[in-house]
This record gives sequence, structure tokens and C-alpha cells, in this order.
Amino acid sequence: MPNRPPSHNANRRRQPKARGALATSRWTRFSARVRRRYPLCMAPFHRGPQVPATAVHHILPRATHPHLTFSEPNCCPVCAQCHGLVEGAERAGEVTAGWFDGWM
Repeated sequence: MPNRPPSHNANRRRQPKARGALATSRWTRFSARVRRRYPLCMAPFHRGPQVPATAVHHILPRATHPHLTFSEPNCCPVCAQCHGLVEGAERAGEVTAGWFDGWM
């Protein structure tokens, strides 16, 4: 019986792996609970029609505040567009915590 050669797709884009606490079932449950409680994008800078929250953003970064990873007041449910905006600003070195003043 012949063996099948291993399949390989060179054009397939690899998805980045979630790291640390975000790769756990605890985070999955926590973020789902936050999004159930606040189902719409709650970013204070969101413009346009209300849209569903698809992510939960850590206001104070996990890298410097790991003890707040599962703290609801430090987590804001956001849409993909707002999450990309704030994450991009943070990658560029901007401090974005003030963007979320008064959301909760």
C-alpha cells in the first residue's frame, strides 16, 4: 500500500500563536464574559454606528501590569477596527491608556 506524500502549501499564511495567559481557557471564558456583559464596542474613541465587540483590549498593558490580566476594569471590549487602531498606536510607542478614560 503506497504512502501519501506529506502535503505542504508554501502559500499558506501562518497565524500568529497567542502567548501566555491569552492562550488559556481561563482567558477565553473571561473575554467571552466581558463581551457578553458589554456586547458593543465600548472604545470611547469609536466613531460611526455601534458594532459588536470582537476583542477585549487591556487598557494597561499585560507586559507591565500582568496582575491586571483578568481585571474587568482594565479590559475594554472593542471592535476589530478600534482594536487594530489602539494596538498599532501601542506598537508605535504611544501610551494609549488615557484613550479609555471613563469607559467604565
